[in-house]
Formats: sequence, C-alpha cells, structure tokens
Amino acid sequence: MKTKAARIVAVMVTIVMLLSALAACAPANNTNPSQGGTTTPDSGSTNNSSKPRLDKIVYVDDTWADQPKLVEAFNKFVSEQLGYQFEFRPIPTETYTEKLNVMLLSGDAPDLMELPDNPYDFCQYYKNGFLAPLNDLIKNSPKLQYINPEIFERYTYNNLWYALPMEDYSLKVMWIRQDWLDNLGLSFSKTTDDLYKVLKAFTYNDPDKNGKNDTIGMTLPYYVHDQHPLFYAFGATYVFREDENGKIVDGFTQPQMMDALNYVKKLMDEGLFDKEWVTNTNSMQREKSTSGFNGVTAYWDDRYTWYNKETQKNFPDAVWKMLPYVTGPNGDYGIFEDGIGNPITISAKCKNIEQAFEYIEWRWGTKEGTWLDHHGVPADYVNDPAYEKEQRLVWKYNNGNPQPSDYLKETGNSLIQNPILLGAPIYTKPFDFGTEPYWADQAYVDIRPELNKAMVVNPYISMENEWYAGVAQLIKDKKDELITKYLFGDITQEAMYQEWDSWWNKINGPENLKKINESR
Repeated sequence: MKTKAARIVAVMVTIVMLLSALAACAPANNTNPSQGGTTTPDSGSTNNSSKPRLDKIVYVDDTWADQPKLVEAFNKFVSEQLGYQFEFRPIPTETYTEKLNVMLLSGDAPDLMELPDNPYDFCQYYKNGFLAPLNDLIKNSPKLQYINPEIFERYTYNNLWYALPMEDYSLKVMWIRQDWLDNLGLSFSKTTDDLYKVLKAFTYNDPDKNGKNDTIGMTLPYYVHDQHPLFYAFGATYVFREDENGKIVDGFTQPQMMDALNYVKKLMDEGLFDKEWVTNTNSMQREKSTSGFNGVTAYWDDRYTWYNKETQKNFPDAVWKMLPYVTGPNGDYGIFEDGIGNPITISAKCKNIEQAFEYIEWRWGTKEGTWLDHHGVPADYVNDPAYEKEQRLVWKYNNGNPQPSDYLKETGNSLIQNPILLGAPIYTKPFDFGTEPYWADQAYVDIRPELNKAMVVNPYISMENEWYAGVAQLIKDKKDELITKYLFGDITQEAMYQEWDSWWNKINGPENLKKINESR
C-alpha cells in the first residue's frame, strides 16, 4: 500500500481526548524488550515461542475502505502466503483515528495497525503503552537484521524500536529533455553552473524548434522540499542536520542554505524557473512537463518509460533522461528522499507478537511482499477484468510466477521484483531475493548505482523528544513560508531571519535544541 495523506486535522482532536483519558494510567505495555522470540535462520518464521499460534491476525489501515473487492483479494493473497487467516479491516480516513483509538481502549485491539506518520501522535501511542517493541524480532530476522538503524530513528524511544515504515524509500530525481539538448547542440555535465546555462537555453533558444517563445527551463510541484536536489548541491538543507561534531544544527540558518536560496532565486528572477511552481500540484507538473512546457523537472525515479510515453503522445521524438543529481561549487550533491511511508506497528495487546511480526517480515523480506507493497494486489486475485485498468492492477501472481499485467505493459510503468534492494541503500548488507529476473526499464536499473551512493541527510531529530515531536511539522511549515517569501522577493534575507529568530524563540527552540544535543 502506498503512503497515505495526513489525517484530517479535526480527527486529531479525538486522539488527544481519548489518549488524555489514559494519561494518568501506567503504560499498558509491559512487554519485556528482550522477548520477541527467535527466528529460524532460513525462513525467518518464529519458533520457540511459548505463546499459542493465533488462528487469525487482524490488521487495520485506511486503504480501500470503499473497495471491498480489493480488500477481499488482499486478504486471500496474504492468507495464502502466510498459511493462516489474515484479516485486513479497512477504516475510512475520516474516522480512522477515532475508531482505532476505540479499538485500542476496548477488548477489540488489532494485532497490527498502521499509524499516522505524525510524530506527536505516534509519541502519544507509545506513551500510553499501545505499542510493542520490535528490536529483538528485527535483529534476529535473517532478512530485516540488515536494515539501516537510521530507518527507525523517528520510531525510537528509550533505545527501543516501535515501528517500521510501510514503504521503501521514494526517490525524486532530476529529469531533463535530452532531445532539447540535442536540438541546441548542448551537453550537460550535471553541475549547477551547467544547469543554469541549460535552463537559460531551454527558456530563450527555442529548444523544441517550433519558432515560438513557449518554453521555460524548469518547473516543479509546490513542495519546497522538491527543491532539495538543488539545495543539496550547495551542501545545504533547510531542515535539521548533524555537523562534523555530531551536533544537531538548524540547516535553515547555515550559510550554505543562503547560497542555495540565492541560486534558486536567480533562476526565478531571470524567468528560467516557472514561478507558478508555488501552485503546481503533482498532476499539474506532470501535465506541463509532458505537454512540452519545460525541459527540466523532478519526478519519481521508477517512471521512466511511462513519463516518456506520456510526452511522446504529444511529441513523438521527445526523450526524457533521468539525472541522479547535480553537483555544486564544492562538489556537494544528494538525492531527495520523499518519505518512507506511515509506520506499521504491533499492538501491545496482541496475543502472539512473534506471529504478527511474520507479516511485517514477509512484507519487507520477500519478493511477493515487496511487490504487494510497491504495486498493490495481484490482478488475478481480484477476479474482475474491469479492475485491471480501473484500479491500475499492475501485476499477476500466476501460480507463483509474478509477471506484469496487460495494463502495465500498455502504460510502460516499471515493475520491480525487489524495489527495496534497488532503492536507496536502506540496508547495511544486501540480501538475496532470488535470481529470477525483474521487469523494469533498463534506464532505471542503470541509474541505481549512482542513486545508491548519494544518501540524503536524515532530516529528523529523534522523535523521542516530545517537544520536537509536537512542533516538527510546524517548524517545516514556517520554513516553507519564509523560503517562499524570499524566493518571490516579498522579504529580504535580513527580514527572513529576523522573523525566523522571533518565531523560533517563541517556541523555545534554542533552549530545546540545546537539551536535545545534551541528551545525545
């Protein structure tokens, strides 16, 4: 399942009210951190557990609440894979938090649950004892023991891990129209200086050779963080980062960030960067890019054939090429990691935590699990021909032989056997998914080594700090606001930092950042 949108703010009031009712109670989670059973060295399934095997594992999420056929297909497929009944109970997004909390406070708690990727809310679930620690289960797993510990940073409390993200790293990379470069006789060496020259030529030198002044260098969606490939080129990030001494510093106030902002502002001031980016949705950005409006953008790294096919409907000779990154004046670069999904957790009330963990291990550590995670339910399990195109069911299990569906072949999306292994290096040591070939664009496969060596800066302070958990999104929102004002010339550099310092002090930022560093 893919990453869900943030839960509706009104629903968040419910969690505060419900969890506050337990605030004075001792945590219900008395699970010994060292329990969690052991795993067999080859299969990863649990053994030596004194707890009885459950006939059914219940999992709650807010996906497909209005699509019972997909839910039925999902349960059938997963149950067959695990060898016991697996019941996925979808809850509509509007009522998800409220209903989940009622389940947790009653005798009907689920075994597995996906939580909002909101640090403050996650902190409340932990504090109220609703979550089981997973350290030993993960460390004893032949598959998951090699996950980079940084993955768990936002789900760590008192050195215990309470969740895993339910999706592999999603990477956005730079894309460029190779046919426009060819039309203008240009080469591109992937530096920021080169990018400036190319964007200027794409804007003013008629790169599509139609005799009209109807192109621009670059457009992006409205997320400020989609500009991170440019920020990283200057060794900058506007969130938080570790300095050379391991101390957390505010990247927004570092001189490298100002260099990066001035570079982006120059692109905007000279008309090389679409000023409508501030209102571009993802779909608007796709529409502009595939209709010949711009020659550089940022998009998902696994959509190579699809992106080219969509553009070639309008321009048969169009060729988009993926760029792993651009490098700045000092040789800096980085890849933008757009998130690793909402956290999946095991309820502390689960009667067999080891058995519930088998589902997580299957989702992360097997070919079929990663395909389900990345591409959804196999088309042949839905048993409805209309669904294959309507719901974009992109693969078929075909009696144990995963293969692309007709929809996938028509649209040119990539189907990756092992998206985690081919994604950013979230494993400290790769493990074997088997030797069967995957179906993917060769260009996508070829670019992986370059992507893999460009790990991003972790943008999070540990969510174990409740102050930061409560204000993390507010901090990002404030920085987004100030950066946007500066780029559009609505505020000076001095005024931008004065406003930031005033706001940062109001939320006791300096004092709390000092405490966070002291605790590290």
